[in-house]
Amino acid sequence: MVATFPSRSKTDFSSLNLYFALPAASWSGQPDSEIAQTEAGTWDSHLQTLRRATVEAETARKIAQRDYKKVQAEADRWEKRLQLVLSDDREDLVSEPLWQRNACRDKARHLKALVEQHSIQVSTLKSQMAYWANQI
Repeated sequence: MVATFPSRSKTDFSSLNLYFALPAASWSGQPDSEIAQTEAGTWDSHLQTLRRATVEAETARKIAQRDYKKVQAEADRWEKRLQLVLSDDREDLVSEPLWQRNACRDKARHLKALVEQHSIQVSTLKSQMAYWANQI
């Protein structure tokens, strides 16, 4: 015995949106060009944020560098005063220049570490910016 199937009229499948036939971006209902523009806008936004952060970190580095030089120069002046007092055998006057020199040296050490931290941050941000710029 042979099975027979009822005859079917031709069905037009061209109007059906089969999920496996559409690109993933089209699932949202947006045309591919709109999605690409949205993604490009997001990348541009990320790049602008990185540029701002880089400028801010570079500015902070420059300020810390400037302050470091000033404090280091002040420490050098106090060192000269200390050496002058010691050369005159004025032990009673040693405490002020010694204290000031040490305070300036501590501050300079802190500022130098800050300059190094900002330099690393600037370098990292610049490499991230270059990476993301190549992604666009």
